[in-house]
Amino acid sequence: MANASNLQQAVTELSTFLIPVTHKYLLLPNVSIAEIIVHRLPQPMDNVPTWFMGHLDWRTRQIPLVSFEGLNDEPFQASSGQRNCNIAVLNGIGTSEQLPFLALLTQSAPRMMRVSAEELAVDNQAELGPAELMVVSANGELASIPNLEFIENAILQFATTV
Repeated sequence: MANASNLQQAVTELSTFLIPVTHKYLLLPNVSIAEIIVHRLPQPMDNVPTWFMGHLDWRTRQIPLVSFEGLNDEPFQASSGQRNCNIAVLNGIGTSEQLPFLALLTQSAPRMMRVSAEELAVDNQAELGPAELMVVSANGELASIPNLEFIENAILQFATTV
């Protein structure tokens, strides 16, 4: 049986993933991550935005692989099978049934981190790109919280023009 101290800790701490992308980290709750997979080459497409890397076969589905940096108007180098790259498959946030999952290219393996409210501080001085909601310091690490609604809408908008 859980004691009150363990229950309080469970309520005040959040399990997150710190996801490395070019020159920064993304911070996402672990419930938003469906799976972290080893990098694989997506199925390329012609005439796509620079941030759209292609489609991946994942669990019998075709899911879009995108670059956070590209969506955030930041320079990035598209991976051509880099060994250290991983892919974070994210659960959709529910804005569209057409997009139950999407994938982000990472620069190396994400790591889990438990974060409490006391260890989280918003950086109000940070300049935000269109794909960022905010920049925070979590346990001493600066990280961006991605704007998943913006990312999903960009993918859906692109999908309707194809």
